[in-house]
Amino acid sequence: MKKCKAMAVFILFLFLAVGLPVQASSQAQGDGLQESGRVIFLLDGSDSMSKERWQEALDCVLMVDAMLPSGYQAALAVYSTDVDAVVEFGHSMEDGISGLKDRKQGGYTNPGAALDAALEMLAGESVDKKYVVLVTDGEISMPEAEEAEAACALYHDTAANAAEQGIIVDVLLYETKDIEDQVSDGVALTGGNCFLRTQDKTAEDFGRNYLFDRIGLERIMLGVSDSPDNLTKVSLQDTFADRVRILLLSDNGLQDIQVSCQSRKISIAQGYRFAVITLEHPLEDSIDLQYAMAEKGRMDAYLVKEYNLSVSAEASYMPETGKQQIQVRVTNSEGKDILENPEIRDGVAIYMDGEKVSYEVSQGSAVVTRFEENSREIEIDVNFEGLNSRVYCNNARSSLWLEVPPEELPEDLPEEPVEDTVSLFWLYMVTAGVCVVFVVLMCLFKQSKKKTKLSAAKKQIPRTFTRY
Repeated sequence: MKKCKAMAVFILFLFLAVGLPVQASSQAQGDGLQESGRVIFLLDGSDSMSKERWQEALDCVLMVDAMLPSGYQAALAVYSTDVDAVVEFGHSMEDGISGLKDRKQGGYTNPGAALDAALEMLAGESVDKKYVVLVTDGEISMPEAEEAEAACALYHDTAANAAEQGIIVDVLLYETKDIEDQVSDGVALTGGNCFLRTQDKTAEDFGRNYLFDRIGLERIMLGVSDSPDNLTKVSLQDTFADRVRILLLSDNGLQDIQVSCQSRKISIAQGYRFAVITLEHPLEDSIDLQYAMAEKGRMDAYLVKEYNLSVSAEASYMPETGKQQIQVRVTNSEGKDILENPEIRDGVAIYMDGEKVSYEVSQGSAVVTRFEENSREIEIDVNFEGLNSRVYCNNARSSLWLEVPPEELPEDLPEEPVEDTVSLFWLYMVTAGVCVVFVVLMCLFKQSKKKTKLSAAKKQIPRTFTRY
């Protein structure tokens, strides 16, 4: 009986050990991320900075702030012996600068304290890029010689600390006779540049170089003018941009800026030698711009456009060719299909897994045909090319899962039976039940046979009778 039980348990274990098939699939997708950055301006407010330099430095800060991409923010700290004025990230730079225009210069020069404060402000910022711009005449001075020596040591130690944190420090250095440059070597530790403000190179020139070279702002050169009065029509090329900015840089005083355009919002930031015209969601592809200069001089004009694009894609398998047909839809923040515009269409480049692909436009979507051997995920990127110059483009990335069906068998071969997990389960149950019944019947049969033999043996034993 024990052997019968052991055999039944073994059969049950064998049945349970036969696993049922499990199928799983996964799909992932990703989105592009807009580059983010922070810029802190440190303005020297000591006695050695004249009123003219001070006003020009404020103009430079205002110009750079007005032209920064939307993923960037700027802050400002004024220092002399110590830091005495701050415009925090996220606050209006125009309002902060307006309150500093009448500030009286005074005190000594301690750039190390200002740089140390800037590092503290940047420590809490989780962004891609961190920059500091030091505006000074290059002197480090304190009331006593020992204090000045300590201030120099603090500056170089803080610059080394900035380098370790990947923070780049650049300097707008005002050239001053009889003043030793004590800041450029610290700037070099961080990989920064020193821009020397001279009679021929203004702070606005520094701002332009900083925006285009350090920040990498992509722009379109509109042209150069030498007329003191000008009325011109500026082409924006399309109405898909979220933000359009026009930068005007003049050798002389710039005044009487007037803009005629249909746009959700128009704002103008202006200094003595510059103006930044910002259009939020322009509704027309051109504007009328009028300006005047104090006297005849050079005027440079730049156009910067910022798009916030979304990319969506879907694919279908074409069995007759064995290829995938992918439809890519590119829209701006208002849901407009940018590929419907013939003028901008030729400037849209589509990349799949980093490789530029050719496409045809059908019903506002790009159609790409490609062959894939196996099912996999591909990355799709969209950018602009050939529109006179590059433009700033955000969030133009997506991903797509391409499903390649299994190869079909030739028609003359019999199809393999499809595995039915439900039928297979009941087959296992019936087989196990039959086995258990068979074992029980065998046990009963053996037990019955044993009883029969015992009865026959008893019949053969002779009986003995005793008489009394």
